[in-house]
Amino acid sequence: MKCCTAFCAEVLFALGNLLGNASMFTIELTLKHTALPLSIQKKSEEEAEAAYQSALGALRTGNPAVVELTCDQQPHKKISVLASELAAVQVFEKAGTATASGRPPGFFALTTEQ
Repeated sequence: MKCCTAFCAEVLFALGNLLGNASMFTIELTLKHTALPLSIQKKSEEEAEAAYQSALGALRTGNPAVVELTCDQQPHKKISVLASELAAVQVFEKAGTATASGRPPGFFALTTEQ
């Protein structure tokens, strides 16, 4: 039988590997006249690309009239948006480490230096 400390160390090491290697793909929807985007996460690149293409198709054509997306990270999270209210959609990979600015790629802020 292993001692408790060694067992806990093995469990923590395994969890660290699982969490460190797990990347999620985020799909962000920007709505007209709304400052904050809506987002969902997908575990695989293929699922993220399918969700992105679905939202992009609705943005281009207006069909389907309602875009419905579900989140893999939070299984009970669902988003339904009128296609006519979509302004933009983007997909990016969210790695285990945060960016220096804390913002997703594709966005920037202008600052004035004095």
